[in-house]
Amino acid sequence: MDTLTREVWHGERKIELTNKEYSILEYFMTRPKYGYMHRGTMLEENAWDYEYDRWSLLSMLYIRRLRRKIDGDGEDSLIQTVRGAGTVLR
Repeated sequence: MDTLTREVWHGERKIELTNKEYSILEYFMTRPKYGYMHRGTMLEENAWDYEYDRWSLLSMLYIRRLRRKIDGDGEDSLIQTVRGAGTVLR
């Protein structure tokens, strides 16, 4: 991820992201601990700039779309949801 040009690459493949998808990926990638578990509310407050009362369907939809764009065929997902705990970038 190049935060100056806002380009995202996975290996040799350039990934086109919407502004919201980019914001979510940037949130995951700029956290100090790789593998850190992100609760839905933390992600939503950062990506949407206001507080949610709960992990929303909209957030899960964006995570799903982001996974489809990032993960190659037959590869394990880099963004994983841990039920009851949150979401993690591995």
